[in-house]
This record gives sequence, C-alpha cells and structure tokens, in this order.
Amino acid sequence: MSIFIRVSRFGSPAKVIRAQSLHVRFGQDLYGALNFSSPHVPWGSLLATGNHSVLIPETERMEIAGAKPKSLEAIPLIDGLTCTIGDTSLSFFVTSSAAQALAQTPELLEALDSQVAVEELPSLSFALAGIGHVVPLFPGATYSLGSAPSSAICLPIAGVASHHADMCVTQGEVAVTTREGHFESLQELGCKSTFSLPLSMRLTPTGITLKLRAGATQPPSLR
Repeated sequence: MSIFIRVSRFGSPAKVIRAQSLHVRFGQDLYGALNFSSPHVPWGSLLATGNHSVLIPETERMEIAGAKPKSLEAIPLIDGLTCTIGDTSLSFFVTSSAAQALAQTPELLEALDSQVAVEELPSLSFALAGIGHVVPLFPGATYSLGSAPSSAICLPIAGVASHHADMCVTQGEVAVTTREGHFESLQELGCKSTFSLPLSMRLTPTGITLKLRAGATQPPSLR
C-alpha cells in the first residue's frame, strides 16, 4: 500500500513524498527540517497495511479541520485528510486515483521504506462476511471500534454500535473501554478492563470474535 503526502510550508514550494511501508514516523530533525525516518521532535506516525491506514498524532500542536485531535488517537486516513503543525501542512492520499495522479507529479521528492518490522507490532484480526481482516496496532495508541466510518476499526454491520468501544494497546496488553456497545465479558457501558495478550473477545450481539496477538509475524487465525 502506498500513501502519498503532499507537504506545504509557508515560503517553500510544495513537495510530494511516497511512503510505501507499514510504519513511518515523521516530525522535525535537529535543525527543524521535516524528517520521515528518525525525527528528533516527533509529530506523528502513519500505520498502513492492506486496506487499513491511520494517522497517529504525537503532538498537541497538530490540527485537523481546525480541531486538535487527541494525542495517540488513531485517525483513519481518507483522501485529502490534511493536518497542520505550525506553518506546515501535510495532506494524505491513499492508493486511489488521486494518489496515482500524485505518483506522476514532478514534485515527487522521495520514497520511504519502513524502519519498523511487522512482527514488532501487536495485531488484531476479525472475520467479516466470510473475509478475514488483520489490522496492525501501534503500541500506546487508542483505536475506536464501531460501525461509523470515522472509526479506526470499522465494522459496518447491524448490531455494532457507531462507537462500540475504545482499545488502547501496548506490546503485552490491551485496555478495552465500552462506549455504546458490549462484549461478552464486558456488559456495562463505560466499563473498562485491561487484558493480557493474546486475547480473544466476542462482540455482542453480533458474535464477531476479535483476536489480538503481540509480535505476530503471520496473520492470527480467524477460526
């Protein structure tokens, strides 16, 4: 999967960067220049695989559509999503007609490869309409789960609430907070509990099973 990032900065010509990797962290280097490999001052992270891609803010200075997102909250990437930090704007385009057009632009400055291996990240799997999905989870980030398109983990089926729950993961455990829906083991709204990985949880009343595993090099079994 490719993500194209159009970078605009006051007083400088726009440039386009292509990130074709699982994890890219960006921010400023020691001299204040934009850095997409090992930033000295991190602004955020991009996490992408398959059809799933999210932006994870790591600074309170970031604004999206005039609002400040919560730090470490996974935000689904859609074409044209733009964030601003100071005098810098970054617009994101996933693999689509818009992204393909950017791939041909003379402004394309550089391509990035991942510095983070897949097996270092916890992952979540689920089966939907007979199709298995695997979503990488960035440790420390909070993922909203629900049927709303704005959910980082979107399950657009009957029985899943718009904002069913929040999941905050680390390398070895996950904290689950119910919002508008239930799990088999968490029936009260607003209930929060922390579980060790690996973990298997069933959404009610849908019966969909979510499986979380840390350090998985292969997609977790959906059986």
